[in-house]
Amino acid sequence: MIEICGTSGTESGCESFTITVIDPCTIANLSLARQILKASDNHKVGDPPATQSWSSLDLLVTDRVYDCGAPTFVLTKPNADPFDTTLFADNRDVLAVADDNDFVCLTTNDLNDVGTYDFQVKAYFANYPEVNTLSDVYVVNILDPCNPPNITKPADQTVTYTISDVDAVLDLSGQFSITPDFCPTSVVYTNTNTPTVTNFEWDGALETFKIPQFFDSLAIMDGEKA
Repeated sequence: MIEICGTSGTESGCESFTITVIDPCTIANLSLARQILKASDNHKVGDPPATQSWSSLDLLVTDRVYDCGAPTFVLTKPNADPFDTTLFADNRDVLAVADDNDFVCLTTNDLNDVGTYDFQVKAYFANYPEVNTLSDVYVVNILDPCNPPNITKPADQTVTYTISDVDAVLDLSGQFSITPDFCPTSVVYTNTNTPTVTNFEWDGALETFKIPQFFDSLAIMDGEKA
């Protein structure tokens, strides 16, 4: 409080008043010159690392001409927990150029990582981390490339077997091309003949198809692997 007094002859009077000094950084209006990171990004299991560059240069804007500290950006999960560094990398701390920052979605071949990952980007001036904080949301969707996978099947085959011939074994392993190759796969045998022929033997583990030697008189039929 400040008091100012004046005297004139035998008369005097005082007036008191209070001066409040306000830190301009505590009332500064902050805004973003542009979006920190694009709102969402899709990344498939098996994809190479995907880099998204985002610049902090002139990104945080204030209506106060005053040094409130360096613009600071913190990337976390929405609950402020650290994000999974086996899936994502924030390379700002290791780059020499401060205004050229990379956020990287790393490669994963684990289908258990499929899901939606939410991030919170907080922006503030370094000297005032608790006031005038801006938040931006960033979402990464890690997608399942096996739903559905890209399957290339072999050409249909016609095999002739003459009754009384010795066992015939067809090796059908590796004839299906599945992309990406880490997708869970199984190859099954379906007999579409009517009536059903029971002589054929399918080994799912080895992916071999066996026609055992037999001597019965049967109609000519085809076995189909599917």
